[in-house]
Amino acid sequence: MTKKKTDGWPRRAAALLGMAAVALQLAAGAMTASAQAAWPSKPIRWVVPYTPGGGTDQSSRIIAEKLSVALGQPIVIDNRPGGNTVIGAAAAASAAPDGYTVFFAALSTMAVIPNLYDKLPYASDALTPVTQLVHFPLFLMVEAGGPLDTMPKFLAAARSQPLLFAIGGSGSGGHLGSELMKRQLKADMTAVPFKAMVQAAPEVATGRVSFMFADLPAALPHVQGGRAKIIATAGKTRSALYPEAPTLAEAGVGEIDFDTWAGLAVPKGTPQPIVDRLALELNKVIADPAVRAKLALIGVEPAPSSQARFTEFIASENAKWRAVIQAAGIKLE
Repeated sequence: MTKKKTDGWPRRAAALLGMAAVALQLAAGAMTASAQAAWPSKPIRWVVPYTPGGGTDQSSRIIAEKLSVALGQPIVIDNRPGGNTVIGAAAAASAAPDGYTVFFAALSTMAVIPNLYDKLPYASDALTPVTQLVHFPLFLMVEAGGPLDTMPKFLAAARSQPLLFAIGGSGSGGHLGSELMKRQLKADMTAVPFKAMVQAAPEVATGRVSFMFADLPAALPHVQGGRAKIIATAGKTRSALYPEAPTLAEAGVGEIDFDTWAGLAVPKGTPQPIVDRLALELNKVIADPAVRAKLALIGVEPAPSSQARFTEFIASENAKWRAVIQAAGIKLE
C-alpha cells in the first residue's frame, strides 16, 4: 500500500512543476507586455555617431526634441564619434533591447562601413532598422569663374584630363559618389582626403582641388561669397533646397544618383510594438511643418518611410556601394 501511495508522487510533482513553469512564463509574458504598454517610462538615449554641431547631430536634435514631446519623456543625445561611426554603432548595438536606446543610423554605418571593414565589433544584424527620416542632398561644387564652372566645361575636362576631387573622409557619401561618377565617365580622377567637408570646401573654392560633392552647409558660405559655384545636384530629382541645380542625369553625366541619408535603428531584439510606435511617431514628427522648416535651414530634407521600406532601402544601398567600393579598391582597417 505504501508503495502504491508513493509511486504516483513523482508524476504529480512533475505535473505541478510543469504547471508552475507555465504560470511563470505567463506571468513573465504579462510583465513584458505591461512594460511595453508602459513604454516609455524613463528617458531615452539617442546615440549619434558624430561630433556635436554637424548636420547629422543638428537634425538628430531637431527630430528628438519633437519626438520627446510626443512620447512624454526626455530624449538625451549621446554623441559617440570616432572610428567612421563604428564606436557609436557598437555602443548602440551592445545596449539592452528595451526601447531606451536608439541609434541615428546613417548611410556610412548601415551601407558603407560593412563593405569597408573585414571585421566589426558587432554582428551585421545587431541594429534593427525602424524608419528612414532624412536625406542630405549633395551638390557638385567647383571654383566660381574657374575652368570647370559649367557642366559642359566640367564634362569636357573630365574626359580629357586628370582631375582632383576633395572628400570629407574616406568612405563618405561624397567620396563614394565621386568614385561612382568617375566610373560612369571613365575619367582619371584622384581623391584628396580631408577630415571634413568644411575643411575640403575652401580648397575647391580656390581651385587647388577640381571639385567635390558637398552638402549645403559646407558649400553655401563659398557659393554666397562668390568663390564657388554649384553646377549640379547628385540626387535623383532636383532639390527643393537648391532647385536651380540640374541633376547629374539632366547635366549629361548619365543615369546615376546618390545622396547621404539617415534614419533610426534600435538594438536587435527590441520588442516590435516599441519599434512600431517609434516608426509611427517619427513619421508624424518629420511631417510637421515646423520641423521641416528647421531641417531646411541646415540643408536637410525629410524622407518619410516605414520599417519595411527602410530595410529594403538599406539592402539596396549596400549592394550599390559594395560594387563601387570593390571597383575603387577602397579598404579600411
